[in-house]
Amino acid sequence: MLLEAWKSKTMAHNDRVAYAWAGTIFFATIWKYIRDNPAQRNTRKYGISWQTKDDFLYLGCTLILLINYFPLAYKDIPLCPWLISTAFLEHIFGYARRLIEDFTLLDFLMMNEKIIKNIEIEMKGKKL
Repeated sequence: MLLEAWKSKTMAHNDRVAYAWAGTIFFATIWKYIRDNPAQRNTRKYGISWQTKDDFLYLGCTLILLINYFPLAYKDIPLCPWLISTAFLEHIFGYARRLIEDFTLLDFLMMNEKIIKNIEIEMKGKKL
């Protein structure tokens, strides 16, 4: 529900808010249940990290706040949340994995210039 609220191109903003809020509450409830009932699960296999919980809560709350406040700041620009993504980061890390399969932060910093050059070469090859 939460990801659908971000990615749908046809959903009305009221529905996005409802989906985002429902997804956020659902995720927080599941996380609390898993945390409070350790006897009901295998702790070595199942669980949700606090970072993941925070990310999902931020994802839902951010969409709701964006829908509420974006029109106030940008009156003439339509809000298209499906365009807000991390696709460019995925491409950069994809290029890094082409160079070194399992890289460290130092490896990534060292190959940063090479990654940018590869992207520039590929972009010049595509005629828009």
